[in-house]
Amino acid sequence: MRSFGERTEILRHCACRVRPAVHWYKLCLALLILPSIGLAQLNHIEMAARLLSQGQVDQAETEARQALGNPTTRALAFAMLGTIRLQEGRYEESASFLTQALALNPHLVGARTSLGNACLLQGKTELARKSFQEAVRLDPGNFNARFELAKVEASLHNYRRSLDAAGPIVARYPVAGHGLWFVRKTGRARGSCS
Repeated sequence: MRSFGERTEILRHCACRVRPAVHWYKLCLALLILPSIGLAQLNHIEMAARLLSQGQVDQAETEARQALGNPTTRALAFAMLGTIRLQEGRYEESASFLTQALALNPHLVGARTSLGNACLLQGKTELARKSFQEAVRLDPGNFNARFELAKVEASLHNYRRSLDAAGPIVARYPVAGHGLWFVRKTGRARGSCS
């Protein structure tokens, strides 16, 4: 694939040969530039994620806020801000940002899983369960969503539902499933008296 400069030069060369093509050239040039603006906004999200993983929360928030200005990255920016607030222990703000992200793009499975965690940490178990269930519905192979749903169901003593949620995890990662085998066979957790 040719570089941006090469593609621009080819378009300029074609526009110089035929005068009516000047307008076409300008349109094509705009189409070449506009996606790069979107990529710059997406780079803010990538940089925010990198900074957050390095523990540089303030810089990560600055990058995420810069991505709020572009409608194409706004949902991801809200999701990133929600994740930042979750890491800071500011669960209500986290839930607010994540809800805004999901209002813009309901298919963000990571945001849905993070919202479930924020709800869980606020003691809103039923909302957390619904969030994890929706995440699993959207992406049945998502390990984190399934694992969190299984934990919530187990905490509510819904062991059958917990096993159903964890089943694909056990099948995919059999080494991690030794404890679940016991629960599946006996119907109770190890060390449980009931």
